[in-house]
Amino acid sequence: NNRSKSVSAGSKAKDLPLSSPVILDFGTALTMQRAEAHRAALLAALRDANDIEVDCSKATEVDVSLLQLLVAAHRSASEQGKSLRLWPPANGVLLDALVRGGFVDPALPPASNGFWLNPRKDPQ
Repeated sequence: NNRSKSVSAGSKAKDLPLSSPVILDFGTALTMQRAEAHRAALLAALRDANDIEVDCSKATEVDVSLLQLLVAAHRSASEQGKSLRLWPPANGVLLDALVRGGFVDPALPPASNGFWLNPRKDPQ
């Protein structure tokens, strides 16, 4: 499938077609120690692509710095008319951190938790 291009955190999203989603794989450590690499990958993707998916599914540790970074990146993408989403939706240790931090209310349906739990919508 040539629909998407995967980029590891710290890599550049350079020379990618604007219509293909860029997939950023954030790996296992979603912490302050990796925040600069994740920030650089997000900035490159926001500069070079219109459609960005962030994969946090391998996370084994998460702190609030990553959550704040994703909120800011999502806001920036929206302001630029671009799409940035988590795929797959938050689960495991990421979901636990989101609940503890008050970003997600588990009593609400997934769509009510917005960016964090909404499934992606594939282009028609």
